[in-house]
Amino acid sequence: MSEIKAVLFDLDGTLLDTISDINAALNRTLKSEISDKQCKSFVGRGLRNALKSALLFLNREIPQEEEFEKLYKTFESNYASSPVEHTKPYEGIEEMLLALHGKGFKLGVFSAKEQPLAEYVISHTLPPVFSFIAGLHGKYAGKPSTEAPEAFMRESECRTQNLIYVGDGETDWKTGLNIGCKTVMVTWGFRTRDQLLEAGVPSSVMVSDSKELLSELLSD
Repeated sequence: MSEIKAVLFDLDGTLLDTISDINAALNRTLKSEISDKQCKSFVGRGLRNALKSALLFLNREIPQEEEFEKLYKTFESNYASSPVEHTKPYEGIEEMLLALHGKGFKLGVFSAKEQPLAEYVISHTLPPVFSFIAGLHGKYAGKPSTEAPEAFMRESECRTQNLIYVGDGETDWKTGLNIGCKTVMVTWGFRTRDQLLEAGVPSSVMVSDSKELLSELLSD
């Protein structure tokens, strides 16, 4: 059995409940009344894709590239102006991270947020335990690319068999498969257990709370 030395986490829907702040920005941008529950189905592949999904949900045409970019910049600005008003860690996450850090695990984040925004949100909501944070348009390609995970493994001086990737959505599952490492999927995030099953995620890799996740991470 390989010794686990490092854990790479998805951010939104895995460590942090960010949906209310994302949705508030989305509704301000589109002058809509999308619910948080509805918004959950839009997220997981970056804000740009979330905006496109929201437009389709509202039966609105996606504008041509130049106009869409203007709309996206407005959405991005609305979100960046208030990204942590309602955002908070899921129950038990802070304690879990501190426990892992205390045991000497290298911890990283691979987020679908823009790099500066990912760093800001993490610094204002989570304990300072991460040696690596990768977001969109930083140094590495986004999910499901393995560029960021490979960089994290180099920095952590570990191999694939020493890494666990933790996420909550179908893109995270694809990312874990591409990495080739053990992957754990949480069911408290933006996708339900049934939605994960429909996406081809086996129930054997799912956990339902932070205590179960910590136990899974320490079991190898």
